[in-house]
Amino acid sequence: MNRPIVFAALLIGILLGTATVATASDLVTVALSDTPAPGDNIGGDFSLFQTPSINAQGKVAFFADTQADTPEMTVRSNGLWWGDANQLQPLAQRGDQLPGAPAGTTTTFINDPSVPPPLNDSNQVVVSGGLTNGPNGLWVAGPLGTTPIAISGDAAPSGMPGNVFERVPQFSRAMPLNENGDAVFSASTRQDRLAPLKLGYWLYDAPQGELNLLAEDDQVLDSGDILTLNPRGVTPGLLNNAGTTVFNSRLNDNFSTSAIFAASKDSLEVLVGPNTPVPQVGVDATITPFSQPDGINGRGEVIFRAGIDDPDDRRFGVWIVSDAGVHSVLLSGDTLPGDTSGQVFSGFSYEAVINDQGKVAFYGSLADLDGQNRRSVLIAGQPGDLELVAFQGSEAPGTGSVFTGFFRNTPAMNAKGQLAFTTGVQDQTSTFGSLWATDPEGNLQLIVQEGDQLEVAPSDFRDVQRVIFHRGANSGGADGRGSGINDLGQITFAATFTDGTHGVFISNVVAVPEPGGASLLILIAGLGLLRSQRSRKPC
Repeated sequence: MNRPIVFAALLIGILLGTATVATASDLVTVALSDTPAPGDNIGGDFSLFQTPSINAQGKVAFFADTQADTPEMTVRSNGLWWGDANQLQPLAQRGDQLPGAPAGTTTTFINDPSVPPPLNDSNQVVVSGGLTNGPNGLWVAGPLGTTPIAISGDAAPSGMPGNVFERVPQFSRAMPLNENGDAVFSASTRQDRLAPLKLGYWLYDAPQGELNLLAEDDQVLDSGDILTLNPRGVTPGLLNNAGTTVFNSRLNDNFSTSAIFAASKDSLEVLVGPNTPVPQVGVDATITPFSQPDGINGRGEVIFRAGIDDPDDRRFGVWIVSDAGVHSVLLSGDTLPGDTSGQVFSGFSYEAVINDQGKVAFYGSLADLDGQNRRSVLIAGQPGDLELVAFQGSEAPGTGSVFTGFFRNTPAMNAKGQLAFTTGVQDQTSTFGSLWATDPEGNLQLIVQEGDQLEVAPSDFRDVQRVIFHRGANSGGADGRGSGINDLGQITFAATFTDGTHGVFISNVVAVPEPGGASLLILIAGLGLLRSQRSRKPC
């Protein structure tokens, strides 16, 4: 199946007051393999790309491998790049001497490439990396410079005087970063080489340039309970723009007493614990979270998954905790508004997300009352007004195919509620991986799928073999994670082609810039031209 997606270079720059609006084409090529990697410390070419993220300015950040071939050998490196189609620059690379690192040490690896780099609207990225001779560290990097946050051997703010950081960060996945440049991370500390490791969470306060201890293993809470951080279960946590961090931990070293905590510079509290009441369900009903919090928004609302702790009520589902208490979003056995199939909610897959409007999205499943005929679904909307966005076996609009299922990963959502997600589609003969999004009206639009032809440069068409959108938990746009969709609806992804090459791209299929006045008229004319360009077939 070859569906041509045409590269166009339509760019309208409109200056209205202090606002400049750039309307680009359906597809913008940001970077291609086998082309020079700008600023590469070995003078090499890009060779492979991992999951990119995008911010409100349309700038992207991505992890990439590079290589330089000489008559004697092939030299390889990797690092984090930032920029757009007009200008790219590395923020950190293997072999760099980063600020604050011990003299003579260089980076041996950069970040966890399996997740999108957290990229804020100030064009900052959190960089974590290992250093020669053993230490590691954490930095905030951007086009204007790099600032060290914490490095092995640094003094650690701690309840134990004399503690220094041992492993920074403790968890390898990307650390959350908010719009203020604040970052949260987990790390291990110890007083000396013979002392036991102690785990904790710290907040880097960017405006103040200081570290604040948020929570520490064996910390006694106001309730008298003891916080217990599991070395294998310490996650990066989530961070909103108000500086609130949420994370999961045990209480009193008991595996059965999981709790969700909220922490800031001045407070630490249990949001949801073993005895958290849910009067919406029953007078004596309580719940226990299954895992870490899934998402947080700017209002401090936290979405998570949990079961009801009641011998007479074993339902499970998706919940939100806020200042108003704990309320269910959807419980097993519930029906969805407008769904006439007679099926009920029967399970969830991976994390849910929540945006600043309080809209949620998650993968789940519906089944008959007896548990038969299960089908996977994508559910989204405001709690109390949820809808099926797509489901297993439903038509994939404009393709002549059907969706195969919604099991892996998590949808990404922007502040307007637009979704971007990967799934499989199946026609009469084959199954294809694909990337979809919703436009501002909520209609599903295909962004790219395996087998498509992308015009990566004028008259340079390549066949897509694999689409890389994200891996693991995605973002609702306000939780400090990197995201593949911004608030304009621009979507970034990487692709592998059948000729063995790779690329990073921005799609504007569902993007809606926000100009005003006369700018809108120019934009409409530009979009009319754009549609005609997309309809042309390659010769």
